Amino acid sequence: MGMTGKAAFTGAVLLTVLSLLPSCGASENSSSGWPGIDDPARVNFSAAYNAVSRFNEYRESVGVQKVDLDYDLSRGCQLHADYLKHNSISLNVVGLDAHTEDSTNPLYSEDGERAAHASIIYEGVAPVDAIDRWMRTFYHRLGLLDPNIHYVGYGSSGSYQVMDVLQGRIRGQYSAEYTVLYPNPGASGIAGNFENEIPWPVPGDSSLGIPITAEFFGPRQHGFDAVEGWLQDLTTQRIVPTHLQYPGQPLLADWDIPGVIALIPADPLEDGHSYRVHLSAVIDRQPWKQSWDFSTR
Repeated sequence: MGMTGKAAFTGAVLLTVLSLLPSCGASENSSSGWPGIDDPARVNFSAAYNAVSRFNEYRESVGVQKVDLDYDLSRGCQLHADYLKHNSISLNVVGLDAHTEDSTNPLYSEDGERAAHASIIYEGVAPVDAIDRWMRTFYHRLGLLDPNIHYVGYGSSGSYQVMDVLQGRIRGQYSAEYTVLYPNPGASGIAGNFENEIPWPVPGDSSLGIPITAEFFGPRQHGFDAVEGWLQDLTTQRIVPTHLQYPGQPLLADWDIPGVIALIPADPLEDGHSYRVHLSAVIDRQPWKQSWDFSTR
């Protein structure tokens, strides 16, 4: 199932990820289901359950807690998914305006608009596939593995997938401090390609590999110095050309993201190969170093 669309990302603040991805080839999910017949939002519970179950597989793989599927948040997501479908809104055309609703359009609702501002959106794929594709981007993936997300909402209508990843997140002084590596140490069966997204992180390099990231979550921002990173193909014993991003040294000038070190391969990773990641930095004046292996499918 080829991907013809692109992702769009609204800003560089990690905890306010608002993103969307258009593609092709989704199944046509109905929006009838959970909970009762009197609610105008008939949440597609089957789609929501399957998507969040897949999302939790990724979270468990990196050692953070699973999230719960919240009805109230899902109701807002369903309203917005139904709004997008009913008005035949193309994410390729409207871009980031998919994260709002026009009050003059049919199916406009305040709850749907609230969900639109708090959600990542995908057009053109089935629910589980949307999760997989979000995990193969850079900007869109940031924050999805945050241990401080406790519950999410999910709505699916036709080829539109909407997941609220902001309103169920603990922020500030009460947030847990945790470092997440992805692909996680020892992971296997990793897809080696990078999914299309807007903005594209490396202008002029149209074909990238899956981003390798270290995300530092918690109540405070860290200072980063002397950051280095490289990737070795253990199957061929070659060093893989990569692009390195870290706080103060973004790949795109307007996309300096706190708390993230990223190593993006210059080309898709080879299928069936094993790789070793090396990242090091001085963080808050303390040395930090991680090396780990993973393999592609």
